[in-house]
Amino acid sequence: MKIYARGERQSERTKGALHLAFTELLKEKAYTDISVGDIIARGNTGRSTFYRYFSSKAYLLVSLHEKRFDRLLAQLASRSAWLSDDPPEAFASFLCMFRDMGGPDVSLAHMLGSDLDYVLHHINRLLSEKVENALGNAFAGEAPTIALDILARSVAGAWCWVVFSWLKRDIRQSPQDLAAAVQRLSRAAVGDAYGLRDLID
Repeated sequence: MKIYARGERQSERTKGALHLAFTELLKEKAYTDISVGDIIARGNTGRSTFYRYFSSKAYLLVSLHEKRFDRLLAQLASRSAWLSDDPPEAFASFLCMFRDMGGPDVSLAHMLGSDLDYVLHHINRLLSEKVENALGNAFAGEAPTIALDILARSVAGAWCWVVFSWLKRDIRQSPQDLAAAVQRLSRAAVGDAYGLRDLID
């Protein structure tokens, strides 16, 4: 368990309040209809407090994903987890969060407006960094035959594609089936990169 100093605890509480306020608002109306003023009013904080921690509403949206990614990758903390037949339960749960948000007519450009490029770029980068750290820890002391950052970006890219396709209902499988498919793709890439194909055949 992470231990925070007094000032850090206050900062975490404030950021948590803003995350919660934003999450509640996203359940009530579209992202593009939410203003920073709405968030600080719901979170009972001031404008200067908001900007102390978040440069924009888009940055707040990206930061919402950090703990979700941490929960997902906590289930991929070992070599055996990456090479397992079984996907992390958190990935199917992550997909289920979007079950009611998507549809064949969904448009990410419409959902995110002018923040689209920023949000997609930074979410992908955040996930890539998290995957790279997780792989580096799980396979500590082992050198992949593919540069670790490229391997991590490939795995993260596959995960992001599945989430976006799930939002658009371009793929019809259940969250559990999708999670299993993504695990197989990730396992194949990781196993090959670390010369462990014999363990995944």
